[in-house]
Order: sequence, then C-alpha cells, then structure tokens
Amino acid sequence: MLCAYSSYVWSILFSMIVTGAARSVVVKLAYQCGFEAPLTITMLYLLGQSLSLGVYWIQKTTSNGIFGGVYISMSFPRRRGLQVGRGGPKHKIISDLSPGRKREAQTKDPVEDVFLTNGHGEASLELLELQTKVACEGTNSSKDLDIDQELEDQQYNAAKKKLAEELERKRLSLDADLECTASDWDPLPNGSQHGLSLRSKAATQWIERIPWYYKPVIPGILNLLNSTLRWLSLIFVAASVAEMLISGMELALSVVAARYIRKRDISNTRWMGVGFVTIGIILVSFADYHNKTAEAAANEVHYDDDNGNSGGDDEIDVAQKNYITGIVLIVLQCIFSVLQDLAEEVFMQASDFPPTLLLGMEGMFGLIFGLLIYICFGEKLGEDPMATIAILQEDPYMSAWLVGLPFLFLVTGIFNIKATEVTSSMTRNVWKNLRTLLVWIAALCIFYMSGNSDIGEAWLMPGSFYTLVGFMTMSGGIVVYYWHKKIEIEATDAMPLQRTDHEVL
Repeated sequence: MLCAYSSYVWSILFSMIVTGAARSVVVKLAYQCGFEAPLTITMLYLLGQSLSLGVYWIQKTTSNGIFGGVYISMSFPRRRGLQVGRGGPKHKIISDLSPGRKREAQTKDPVEDVFLTNGHGEASLELLELQTKVACEGTNSSKDLDIDQELEDQQYNAAKKKLAEELERKRLSLDADLECTASDWDPLPNGSQHGLSLRSKAATQWIERIPWYYKPVIPGILNLLNSTLRWLSLIFVAASVAEMLISGMELALSVVAARYIRKRDISNTRWMGVGFVTIGIILVSFADYHNKTAEAAANEVHYDDDNGNSGGDDEIDVAQKNYITGIVLIVLQCIFSVLQDLAEEVFMQASDFPPTLLLGMEGMFGLIFGLLIYICFGEKLGEDPMATIAILQEDPYMSAWLVGLPFLFLVTGIFNIKATEVTSSMTRNVWKNLRTLLVWIAALCIFYMSGNSDIGEAWLMPGSFYTLVGFMTMSGGIVVYYWHKKIEIEATDAMPLQRTDHEVL
C-alpha cells in the first residue's frame, strides 16, 4: 500500500478533490453562460473564505464540553483533541480549574501527580480509573487510622507502589501503540514531518517574530493574487486543461519550494516523479494549443479595420494570443499558490495556528484589499462594478447561482487547508491532480447531455487523446513520487516500534 493514511486523512483528501473539482466546473459554467467577471468571482471567493471565521467561532464554542472543571476536546483531532493508538481511544485532558481548585492542586502530594498523566501531558480513561482506585485505597485506609496508624501507612504505601507500577506498564503499552501507527481515529497531529530536519526548523524561526494576528496577512495577500489570476485564466483556457496545468505546476513548484524554502529533504525518487509530472504538463499544454489552433482554423474569420479593409489578426492569431495569455496567468497563479500553501503549512504546523481561523483571517485580509482595488480600479481593469450589478439584476438565475458560490468556496477552502494541516502543502498538491479527471468528465457530460454547444467541453480528435496521454503521464509521475513510501514501509514492517511518520507525508 503506497499511502497508509488513516480514514480521517483519506476523508479530508477525498473531500478536497471533489469540492475543488466542483468549484472549477461551477465557475467555468458561469463564464460560458456570459458572466465573464473574474474580479467579482474573486471577491465572492474571498468572502467565502472569510465565512470560515464563523466556522471557527462555532467550532470553538461547541466542540468542548465541561465535566467537573475538565475539558475533553473532541473536534478536529489535533494537538488538543482525540488521539488514538491501537489500544483504543485516548483523551487529552485540558485543565480549566478555578483559582480555588488550582490552589488545591498545588498542595497535592507530588507522588499523586504520577496518576494524572502518562508522562506526555495526556491521560487515558484507563489511567483515570487507576487514579480512582488510588483514591479509594487511600480513603479506606484512612478509616483505620485510629486503629493502627503505622499499619495503615504501610498498606497505603504498598498499594500506591503497586498501582504506580501498574500505571507505568499501562503507559509504556500505550506509548508503544502510538509509536507503531496512527489509528483510523488519529490523523498526524502536526502534519507531515517527512524530510524535516534541524535545518528545516531553523528556516522557519523567522515566523516567531511576526505577531500572531498579523501572520495571516502574508497568505492573505498571496491568496488575493492567486485567486484573481486563477479565475481570470479560466476565461482563456478550458476548465479541465487549466486544472491539469495548475495541479501539475503546483506539484512541481511545491517540491522545489519545500526543498529550498522549507528545507525538506527530497528523495531522488520524488524528483523523478516530479520529472514525469513535468513531461505530462508539456503534453497537456501541447494538446490544448493544438485544439485551440485547430478550432480557430476551422472557423477562420478575418476582421475588418475601421476603413473596411480586411486585415489585422485573424482568428488563429487571436486563439494563439489567448492561449499564451492563459498560460502566463496560470504560471503566475501557481507561483503565488505554492507560496501561499507553504505559508499556511508553516503557520499551522510550526505556529499551531487553527486552520479554520487561518483560512478566515487570510480571506478577510484579502477581501479588504481586494474590495479597495475592485471599487477604485475595477473599471480600469476591465470590469465595471455597476455594470456587473446591472447584469445580475437582469438575470435572477445568475444572481442565485452567485449567491451559492461563497458557500462552495467556504467548504472547498476548509478541506484544502485541512489537507495541508494533516499532511503537507506538497502532499496536498499531489492529490489535487485527481481533480482534473473529475473536471474533465463533468465538462464532457455537460456538453453532450445539455444539448448546448456553448457549455462544457467536446471530445476533439486527436487533441483530446493528446490530453489523455498527458494526464496519464502526470498520474504515472504521482505513482513514482509515492513509490518510495512502499519501500520505506516494507523496510520498517519488521521494526514496528521504530516507525514514525513514513506512513503520512
């Protein structure tokens, strides 16, 4: 098995793939229906991400229950949540004592602290039962204090020593289970540590100098640039082709960024996988270029200038220019997207920033800057806000369509950033490639089932076969990229206690 992820991680990755594909299809359909307003789509995108602040607030206020002054966190299992080994569920206990209880806790016998934790600031239900047994032993023994104080003390200490030994055996057993594997309940608490070293830690020390609430500004600005270029590129490039190019380029660039910015150690096998993905990108680009020029040649039309003379750019030249424009936009978008993903990874994994809060704050910062640009310079950038409002007033169906977009963007954004949290930005970009197939299938189905040649994508001969070969090459690159994981897992199967996080990247 190449990727021994837990079911929790698989559910995050699957949801990220499906919702991301739906997002691309919905936006492309809006463009094909005549609503070519990428800046408006960008504002809706940032608005949807900003709604994640509400999700964070709901999560924070409802995910914890109060039981006798102790919170048992159960939502989004991470550092403060549910952790499970092969021995079963284990609950991390977060103390929330009143001042009186804190004073009482400070006066406890230090020996009794052994019964509160397993040595890592965590306590299991089994360990709490042992603590209760100690309390019962102590209570029963104290009743006989007047009869024979010395005998009672000996019995109490003997019981305490026996239970302490039992507690230590239980702790060692639980720790061994946790070191063996992450169970179906427990995603990697702090993302993928694969390839990280002391140099990686030193490379991210600069983030500690940034005030906590200003950290989302960096990915927020990158998010604004990334989203604007992404939605603008869909005007010039087919949705499936854009998804292929974006996913492939982001994978290749994320590996480069992880190596030279994050200082991760990248194996030769993975570099080989990136090479195959790059070849697939070239094939897909060639196929799209072939499709554009072939379609333009079949419908070649010469445009007249103001004097009525035939001249200027014909349709082939226009198609070529549109293709080049789309490719340039996609390349720039991928650069900003990879930097944004890497910033999110560092802030969540090195600074323990809650993912929904980070998503909401970067969306909010991007929306503030974006609205200023949209209102002040929208018309100069080719999109008049008042004209957009007029179009929406005339078409109630399009208005309803766009009202639902922020919520789709919200759900997609949450799964995207959760995928980065539980794995890494590099792994997220690997699995994003599977969105391409869903987008392509959806576009083909829409074209042939709707009866409307203006929406969806047609199967073109032979260009679509070139695209298919490119996609298969990219998929082969992903298999090569992950092949080393199988070798590592097989090599460590005989030494389960030494396995760490090779199962999750």
